[in-house]
Amino acid sequence: LIEGKSKEIRALPAPPKKERIGYLPYNAPLHRIHPKDMLPVRLLTPFQAENDYHVKDTYNYMTVQTDIRRPKRHFQYIEDNYYHDIWEKALQIAVNRIQDEAKDVRVLNMGSGAGLLAMEVLRMGAHHVTCSERWLYLAMACKELLLSNGFSDDQVKVVYKRPSDLAIMRDVPIYCNLCITDILDDGLLTSGIIPAFKHALSNLLLSDAILMPASATVYMQAVEMRTKDVCGFDVSAINLHRWHPAYTSGRPFARDSYVPLSEPAQCWHFDFAMPPEESEQKTVELEFVRPGLCNAILFWYELRLIDDVYLSTGPESTKGGLKWLRPAMQYLPGELRVEEGMILPVMCAHNTVRMKFDIQK
Repeated sequence: LIEGKSKEIRALPAPPKKERIGYLPYNAPLHRIHPKDMLPVRLLTPFQAENDYHVKDTYNYMTVQTDIRRPKRHFQYIEDNYYHDIWEKALQIAVNRIQDEAKDVRVLNMGSGAGLLAMEVLRMGAHHVTCSERWLYLAMACKELLLSNGFSDDQVKVVYKRPSDLAIMRDVPIYCNLCITDILDDGLLTSGIIPAFKHALSNLLLSDAILMPASATVYMQAVEMRTKDVCGFDVSAINLHRWHPAYTSGRPFARDSYVPLSEPAQCWHFDFAMPPEESEQKTVELEFVRPGLCNAILFWYELRLIDDVYLSTGPESTKGGLKWLRPAMQYLPGELRVEEGMILPVMCAHNTVRMKFDIQK
């Protein structure tokens, strides 16, 4: 810290044996599958979750509940003109680039949702689009919307499958030269964007295919997120109960609900043409620009869709009109008094499907 240098570790250190999933007994309680104080070092595949005796009932219940709720939550995505205007600009560049080479535009749309991006690219002149949607009712809505807007089965195919389960010929009729991956959430990785890209690059795309988005850069910021006075009463003691192992997302933060204590700092950069194969951990130093009680890390990301077309989920974008994506908040297991000019290392970790942040005292 005195020299101002950051330490970087390429992989997560091995956890104690008692916390390794592989060392847990087969009949271990469900909560031990994801130890609360660390990212899991071994992940269950969907097939394992569907068939494991101790997990399958919970997994199937959550799948059904999510299937029912996804179309309702999708309205916020559909009505986000800010988001779709940026995507439309990027799609036009990609389609023009492929057509300028006298090639048919053959598209793989992973996470198609209601099919808006698929319809956009077909309207721009794409030869064929394969839509992959994980959630049944969204896949049905996608097919209905495509047909009602005049797109035939010769132009588009809708597949109700996880992106990582798609197979060439059986699901995707031909190798594609444009990959649109709209598997996004507030935390970037949680919906499976990295496994989807890894599978598509290995099995479904041409070597010179255009990937959209091309990359993502993650930023973080230390903040004070506390409730002090309500109706004239001091309720600050309840702030200690904000902590949760996972980050908070899916809902907007009230205006002025948090106080930034540091400047934003870059913590991760993901090139989707070379997605990471394993967990990573690094330490990033944050310099505090104002005093306060630090109890959370706010993080967001900036997507480079293509060339110089960017889409950010940061605070400025939400103020500018972005509706369905927003910053996420990782609460810390306590409060830390900080002063202006103080420098503290923040541990940043990911296991390709989730990120985690913690301040190292």
